[in-house]
Amino acid sequence: MSKLSPRQTLAALKRDRSGATAIEFGILGPVFLAMLCGIMFLGVYMFNSKRIDAATFDAARQAMLVSEPNLTTVKAEVDAAFKKLNLDGATVKVKLGTRPDGGEEAIITAEYTMLDPTSLLNTKGFVHNVEYRVPLWEN
Repeated sequence: MSKLSPRQTLAALKRDRSGATAIEFGILGPVFLAMLCGIMFLGVYMFNSKRIDAATFDAARQAMLVSEPNLTTVKAEVDAAFKKLNLDGATVKVKLGTRPDGGEEAIITAEYTMLDPTSLLNTKGFVHNVEYRVPLWEN
């Protein structure tokens, strides 16, 4: 067995490509995995945000279809819509407001908060707000 000089050892290591793929994957794999997890997280957030939008819109629409909408019927429609939604992090409020023409309206405000799964962003989470206004029947 002959002993290689340092220069020959260095040249042999430069030519040897075995394991290069594993090293490259070790460097790039975590980056791609983080990107994939981020895309999935964003997809879940967008999907749930659209569910909140649709539930709030449907509740407002159903409340307006009632022959004489009032705050009680609006609250009942909103509660029914969000009970079917069954989504953690979703809150909904119905309050009384005044239209520009002086009449009353029900203001439906929904909020969806999805917590940040990592501590990298140092945020309280991602928040999505939606608001619909339903004119109320005046007696």
